Amino acid sequence: MNLLIKPAIVLGAIIGAILGIILLIPYVQALSCLAFGFIGGAIIFYLKKNNLIGLLSSQDGSLMGAISGFVSVFAAAAVYIPISYITSLIFGIGKNPEINLISSFLSFSYSILALIMIVFFIAMLSSLFNAFSALLVSYIYERIESDIEAKEDRNDILIDD
Repeated sequence: MNLLIKPAIVLGAIIGAILGIILLIPYVQALSCLAFGFIGGAIIFYLKKNNLIGLLSSQDGSLMGAISGFVSVFAAAAVYIPISYITSLIFGIGKNPEINLISSFLSFSYSILALIMIVFFIAMLSSLFNAFSALLVSYIYERIESDIEAKEDRNDILIDD
């Protein structure tokens, strides 16, 4: 179990940081937000394609997806929020708080707590979506591997006769 959690955390943080940078690009934000729902499935696909993990049950896959989805949102927020705030200060976007969400949060005294709560709830939502996508990918791989084993067993029986 511990062998499955470490790659989920590391790869989820790396993908989340990359998506946090992509979130800074204005017209690509919507597409990168959609990508947050498929991080868990992509991680399992990557690990299975490179033979870094062996037989994976559906429960393990959904656990990896949930953890990677949760971590990826926090990594994206850790990259996106400071850079967005610094660019809004440099370019003067934050003059009107109705325009920029970050500057409107920073104008209130409870902004840090509210920002942490919003990131936490988005991370929880992302973990649910990623658990489902990773569950689907691990289920498909589980079926493929069981079909391969069944064919090998049938070939062994035919050869023995």
